[in-house]
Amino acid sequence: MAQYEELYIEQGSTFQYVITLSNPAGGAFDLTSYTARSQLKRSYKSVSATDFTITYPNRAAGQIQLNLTDENTALLKHGNYVFDVIIESSSGEIYRVIEGIAFIDPGVTE
Repeated sequence: MAQYEELYIEQGSTFQYVITLSNPAGGAFDLTSYTARSQLKRSYKSVSATDFTITYPNRAAGQIQLNLTDENTALLKHGNYVFDVIIESSSGEIYRVIEGIAFIDPGVTE
């Protein structure tokens, strides 16, 4: 089962969020041989999506960082979105490890 997260994203601001994955035994999920991808959508059935840029602060410790530029967040409409994170091993195994809701907080200053 995927880990659940709630994100709070401020419109027009740079967004960075680090998530630490655990393995079933409770230790760190070593991401050394994995790549990740993640999208943000208005609903599960939405055709359009915003791709998070993924970085790895510490692969051995199971850390994935989701990133959006201020230009990306400025284009998001105020409201609730859904997102998930998919990882793929070097041998082709695919897992959805994170899912959740993202709340977009509107900005005032342009």
